[in-house]
Parts: sequence; C-alpha cells; structure tokens
Amino acid sequence: PWDPGNATGHAAVLAADEAGEMLAAGERLLDDYRLNAEFVPPELGGRLTRLDHLIEVMRVVFRHDPCLGLGYGAASLIPAVNVWAAGDARQRRRMAEVLLAGGRAVSRYPEVAHGNGVPRAEFSALPGDHGGLRLNGRKEVIANAGRAEAMVLFARTSAAPGSRSHSQLFVEKADLPEGVPVHLPRFPSAGMRGVQLGGLEFRDCPIPADAALGAPGLGMETALRSFQITRTALPAMTVGILETGLDVAARFTDERVLYGRSLAGMPHIGAILADAFTDLLICDCLATVTARSVHLLPGETS
Repeated sequence: PWDPGNATGHAAVLAADEAGEMLAAGERLLDDYRLNAEFVPPELGGRLTRLDHLIEVMRVVFRHDPCLGLGYGAASLIPAVNVWAAGDARQRRRMAEVLLAGGRAVSRYPEVAHGNGVPRAEFSALPGDHGGLRLNGRKEVIANAGRAEAMVLFARTSAAPGSRSHSQLFVEKADLPEGVPVHLPRFPSAGMRGVQLGGLEFRDCPIPADAALGAPGLGMETALRSFQITRTALPAMTVGILETGLDVAARFTDERVLYGRSLAGMPHIGAILADAFTDLLICDCLATVTARSVHLLPGETS
C-alpha cells in the first residue's frame, strides 16, 4: 500500500478522498471479487454463513479504504439484513438478485430533524388509491442515495401514536414512476469524503401495499432485530481503520530521528504504541466473541 504507483495504495486512497470521490480502482477490484456476495445467505446464492467471517473480510476493506468499507460494503449490508430478517420469499430473492448483480441498496432510519429519534420519523407511507401506499417526505444523509437500485425505507404507516405506527418498506427504483425519487444535493463531510452522501425526496409516490417487510407496524421490531447483526458487525469491521492508523504511526516512529535515535526507541513513545496495540487486541477479542455469540447464544445477544 505504500507504493505510490499502486492504484489502490495509500496515495491513491488519499487522492480520491481529497477529490471527494470513491476510489474507482478499488471498486473495480471489489466488483471482481463479488464483495456483495458476502452479504447474501448461501440459500440465495451468496457467501454469508458466519458473522465473524464477514467481519474478517470487511475489516480488510476498511483497513485499506474506509470509504470503500462504508460506501461499497456496509451501506448495502444494512438494508439487506432487514430484508433477510423480515422479508418474504419474493423480497429476499429480489434483494439477493440486486446485490449479486453488483447493485447497491440503501436504508435510512432517523431523519435530520429528529436526530437519532427513530420513532419520531415523519416520512410516511399512508394508504392511497387502489389499496396501495403513497410515499411522502425526505430521507437525507444516505450513502449511495443516487447510485442505489434498491431501498429499505423506515416510514410511518399509521397516524396512530405508539411503536406500531411504523414499517420498513422494500422499494426498487426501477418500479417507481419516472423522475421519482427527487435526488437532493450531496451532503459534504469532514472525513471519508469519498462516500456519496445524498438524499431522497418523495412526493405522493405510489408503491404497492405489499412493499412492507413483514406485517405493517413492525418497523421498529425489525430494526431492533437487524441491529443485533449490524451493530455488532460494523464497529468490528472498522477496527481495520485503527490497524492502519497504528501501522502508519509505528512506521513514522521508526523513520523519525530525534536526539540521535528513532522515536520508536524512546520508552515513552514505545509505551504509547504498546498501549494502542493492546487496545487493538482487546477490540479484536471483543468483536470476535460477540460476533460468534450471535450464532451460539442468540438469546443473550438479542
């Protein structure tokens, strides 16, 4: 990765981030590897058999380029898990087909106006004509909003108060009327600038009533079940970023000479690096045990 001529090396990653673009050479490599197959269960044609194995694969991606880890990988994993958890056979098959064909999926739970207050979401999918639903509202700060073929949308499906007023909806852009959704301007970010953060706006957009994942009103329940997977996997994947950070710091201390010796030879500096490495090992152990517990002790990890 330190070779300046490497099309997916550190220099190329930094240049893409500086330009606010995804690393094209990296995306081509992940296309060739069929990374999306890691997010699809084997009965649907993919390679997702164990959560700890998925974490190991994605940690490598995050280690090389966090923008690829999120923008190419995790952004599609999150909606997919909701479909595996609550979708019917048709929905599961279609999500698998989208991902295995190299497509992208997106999801968004909270809304900018409400922070992380997911149950307060105002984006709605209320009954419309002919037994269908009508989408109204905005979803913002979504990775790959403009590039995705499939969406999982958390929406209010009942005006009644309480936790049963929201559902999650599986929607494919190809099934929507022309010009829908309206793509909102890109959201700039201070870090991971290559990730394409956009927004979607729907105005009285018709979708079928059977777009809901599971029974209507189970949106929060489905989200919480999915969080058991995604909120275990994503922090563990991003440990790869720490690995690269420690590698860069250790390399610098070897090369930087101060007072006639390298920084690495100074006890205080060495102790800081050792502490960071110990923290990294602790993160790795915690992530591995937790990921395996999802399979072995699902009751305790729910």
